[in-house]
Amino acid sequence: MTNEQNSTHSPAVDGCSVCHNPHTSDVSSKLLKKQVRLLCTECHLEEGITLPVAIDAVGYQHKPVVTERSCLHCHAPHATFFENHLRAEPLDLCFNCHNKEIITSDGVSLANIEELLKSNKIHHGPIKEKNCSGCHSPHGSDFYRILLDEYPKDFYTDIYDENNYKLCFTCHESTLLQDRETTTLTNFRDGHINLHYLHVNKPEKGRTCRACHEVHASNHFNHIRDSVPFGKIKWPLQLKYREQYTDINSGKPCTPSNSSCIKSGGSCVACHDRKFYNNIKEE
Repeated sequence: MTNEQNSTHSPAVDGCSVCHNPHTSDVSSKLLKKQVRLLCTECHLEEGITLPVAIDAVGYQHKPVVTERSCLHCHAPHATFFENHLRAEPLDLCFNCHNKEIITSDGVSLANIEELLKSNKIHHGPIKEKNCSGCHSPHGSDFYRILLDEYPKDFYTDIYDENNYKLCFTCHESTLLQDRETTTLTNFRDGHINLHYLHVNKPEKGRTCRACHEVHASNHFNHIRDSVPFGKIKWPLQLKYREQYTDINSGKPCTPSNSSCIKSGGSCVACHDRKFYNNIKEE
């Protein structure tokens, strides 16, 4: 607390007895007056000091928050060098738990995110910024996987609804899925035909973002997945995505080593036979 580079927690500055009983405690070996979460929310809710969510009111709670240590998993109660009294940089802090596979209360397996990011070199924007809270609420949320807004949890959807993609549209243009034809919104197009629209904006069995994209990291550009978990048993269908290149002078296929060779599209096979798209053709 005497380190001038550190940010101190105001109750600790006001006096130890704000949080601690100097003689004895029935709830903590640290002589806390109340259990950790009750003690923290005494200020952060009852006295109106900002807390992103009312933890007990949300539909999905972040597991560390509801354990005995609660807030102390991530926050230093006295002083810290990091913003918001965190114990470490946000991504490093997340890796304290997400450095292994985690089984959720509903029996779903969450990937080892640290290993996923190490083995996949192309990271999603928020990950590159080391900002997990760009998409997730670290305390809790009313949205699946403690996300900040709506995002489809399934690979297929019965009907397209723009509101189901609110999380994506905080960064990406919503017209990406609304315009049938474009030459500017996306390079995933065959001439003018918007292939995002073709795959997602369908009256039935439309694909969602996660059908083709790995939202954390991938070894393919634009976070293309290696495979799609298909059917009830999640059988991995290999996408086998291939990039296509065209010589800007001759219009013929070429290799990237040629200076006049540009990326012009791609192809994949999984849900259908191999299909090709070319985003530089005129029609």
